[in-house]
Amino acid sequence: MAEGDVVSMEEIRHIFDTARREINRQNPDLALKYLRGLRQTIETMPGTLVWAEFRVLLGEAYVAKQDAVACEYLEEALKALEGLPGGHTDLQLRAHRGLGASYERFPEFRRKALGHYEAARDLGLNKRYREETADIAMRIIPLDMTLRSDPLLSKFRILKSAANGTDYTREEQLAAWYQYAGEIDATNEGRVFAREADEISDRNPALEEYFRNLLRSVRESNTDASQQGE
Repeated sequence: MAEGDVVSMEEIRHIFDTARREINRQNPDLALKYLRGLRQTIETMPGTLVWAEFRVLLGEAYVAKQDAVACEYLEEALKALEGLPGGHTDLQLRAHRGLGASYERFPEFRRKALGHYEAARDLGLNKRYREETADIAMRIIPLDMTLRSDPLLSKFRILKSAANGTDYTREEQLAAWYQYAGEIDATNEGRVFAREADEISDRNPALEEYFRNLLRSVRESNTDASQQGE
């Protein structure tokens, strides 16, 4: 589609969906190619929901390219969404998450990044997006620990390493971390795991094995709870 061609709302929706799919596939350049064909049409609709979503998509594509221009598009999108009637939680969540990811790349903006991640998490909690909220929380934790120079950061990274290449969900990884860090009420088994981890310290192979066992325990506990609820 050439830039400036007249397009219907149905075609715009199709291109938006296609562009987002390519961004999720880590093909931001292809996504931008699709979106550029819409620019002239979209710019005739300033301040509308379509205009805001267009900027969210542009922002997400540039986040994937690690291009700082993403912040400009996402900030514009948030401003437009705030002025629109009705709730647009999904787009607001995506904009805040994208801003968090973009600002996080720059040490001087990491506190700003944390604020955007927290806003995205709160929106996800309100909508009960459990896995997406857990994913955002897994971004907040290391960023917050970095800002506080928390020595537990090294252990969090080992947990992530233990989960890498597995099918453990973000929810399961988050539950495992909370159980280890003592940020939620742990089971008796969890307290045993925590004592073992303290003894292991940061010896990576042993600590990775500890976290693998903890992740396995979280999954088994969730499975047991689900079966009991049937």
